[in-house]
Amino acid sequence: LPVAGHDVRVRADARITRDGARGIRTEIGGIRLSVGDLATFQPGTGPADGLHLTEKSAKALREQTAKVKALFGVREITRRLGVPQQAVDAALRSDDKLHEVTGTPRFVHDLMRINLIDAALDHPELLRRLGFDPGLLTSLSTLTRPQLADQLTLGFHLPELPTQTGTVGLSDVRVTKEGIHVRLKG
Repeated sequence: LPVAGHDVRVRADARITRDGARGIRTEIGGIRLSVGDLATFQPGTGPADGLHLTEKSAKALREQTAKVKALFGVREITRRLGVPQQAVDAALRSDDKLHEVTGTPRFVHDLMRINLIDAALDHPELLRRLGFDPGLLTSLSTLTRPQLADQLTLGFHLPELPTQTGTVGLSDVRVTKEGIHVRLKG
């Protein structure tokens, strides 16, 4: 689905189980949004959660001097990247020094670990400088519980029937492209 000019793919793990003779329980977790080849988004508050560059976009960013300088202009980013202030100052003055810092094997890995939502909330212009539509930050930062959670559990039970009328139960629980199908028996 398109979001802020990018194709977004949603991936999640779902587990459907029986809950007694008359109930079904669905657990959904591992939710991840892929924003084209640019970034991934996982809801939650852990270090792997949030908006992170993909390896492809981190490598491409490393080659774009103006964008790396925009990143290096934000002290919080360089602190998270582990780049000493002296090296940042030298890199901002010299393209050769900049390429020396960004050419290290750890740079792409460390860049992928930065949660861009946290960084962009403090520095809103950062996403625009990196080539992201500012609407993307707005869209993703508003995805809070219950709209998008890191885990979701749904379930239902058939109601009790009056004792003289018999019983109703569920059987043949199946998942297809069209949804969850359950056969009623009783």
